[in-house]
Amino acid sequence: ASAAGRGVLSASAALKPCLRYMAERIGSADDAGALRLFLPVMRMIEGVLGRLFLERTRGGEANSMDKKGQVEGDALRSSCIKFLEIVVLCFSKKELPFQQAASRMKKDNIANDFSLEDLPPGHPIITRESLEEIGDYAFSTLRGLVLLGGQAAIDPNLLLAAAASSSSGSNFMGGSNPFTPILDILKPAALAFLNFETDAEKAEASGGDKHSFTLDRANIELDFGLSQKSYSLSINAIQMLATKRPVYFKESSVCLARRAIDPPGASDNDGVLLSKAAITGIRTHLR
Repeated sequence: ASAAGRGVLSASAALKPCLRYMAERIGSADDAGALRLFLPVMRMIEGVLGRLFLERTRGGEANSMDKKGQVEGDALRSSCIKFLEIVVLCFSKKELPFQQAASRMKKDNIANDFSLEDLPPGHPIITRESLEEIGDYAFSTLRGLVLLGGQAAIDPNLLLAAAASSSSGSNFMGGSNPFTPILDILKPAALAFLNFETDAEKAEASGGDKHSFTLDRANIELDFGLSQKSYSLSINAIQMLATKRPVYFKESSVCLARRAIDPPGASDNDGVLLSKAAITGIRTHLR
């Protein structure tokens, strides 16, 4: 787990530079060169997300029941959540549509950031729309981690299918869609949370109280819960996306507000994996 954690940290550091160089190749009309760079990046993203969401199916969690294994496993999960944040940053738009014309002359330091605006159009496979879909599902997954304190249980059949797809090593150069293995992991993870969120919003609307959003935590099963460290990283990710990606500002703000109103430990079955000190720290963080 410690070696995997270092690998995830390296992937986090490499993602933005790789995407910037790929964008330069597209801008130079070198579509084949861009694709040669892009495919390993997609495999890298798939591998890290598999570490976060597919470990239960692969049997990784069962082999880490001792205290040292749990600590290393949590460190790996924290690194993966940070990587998930970077994926959302890179695969989302920096500006709202009405802001683009006004800020066209203003350049940010691209050495420290990458967004969909930095990706030139025209490549037959690497499109903004395909990457944006990944970013949206990754963002929904992050919101779920914050609101639920962990990953909502995913249908085991979907997990098995995603794990099989991930381990098959699809040959993207042979014509397969390079985005499919990543979406096979992210979509079930995001939809598992969105189902609960939709039910809560429907109950809120039928009750006539705009401030009565309540998740039925007694009926929410988690694939894994977050420690204080990984929980804090998830909160920080949502906070950062609210400021750096205006397109996500409203959803990020609502997510944090709802969790602040209904913090960990407010119900008997919520925050059971956290100590009292950890719950207090997370509540303070949310405020």
